[in-house]
Amino acid sequence: MGGMARMFLPDGPPLISSVISHPNVLFSAKGSLPRAQCVGAIPIVATERGPRFVLVTARGRSGRWIFPKGKAEEFLSGATAASKEAFEEAGILGRIFPRVIATDHAIKKGEELVTHFYVMEVVQMANRWPEMHERERWLATAHEASEAVEEVTLKELVLRLNHAMSGYRPVVETVTAN
Repeated sequence: MGGMARMFLPDGPPLISSVISHPNVLFSAKGSLPRAQCVGAIPIVATERGPRFVLVTARGRSGRWIFPKGKAEEFLSGATAASKEAFEEAGILGRIFPRVIATDHAIKKGEELVTHFYVMEVVQMANRWPEMHERERWLATAHEASEAVEEVTLKELVLRLNHAMSGYRPVVETVTAN
């Protein structure tokens, strides 16, 4: 597991600090991170039936499920930009852990695209949001999410996060936007 480091954090939101500090959750950045062109959220909803991962459909590719992500913004931290993308694409609000939990490297149009992902504990789900007519939103089980996403790093991470969350069950509220 070269390049992978265990992550131990003493404080933070209850779900995030307990999940991230779990010994089976690995964090991809040891030392400095490559500059990200994109940021994304790994949104988790804790339910009575276990964790659900919020996925959205990608634009232009019918049937492809992804985690909310978008371009990094110069004047926003990565975590803040990931939280903004999560609301715009999936209509979710929550607590986001400010440290990168996974990094994905993809080749798009002949160039490497680096995306940093942050864990988000979803605390509200809106009935209306900016991209609601452009994307579908899905609350998937860990098994469903790991099967649906294409990135191997994220498939494995979903299963680790699911394991780390066993027993954590807060309530998420649905809000109606005017």
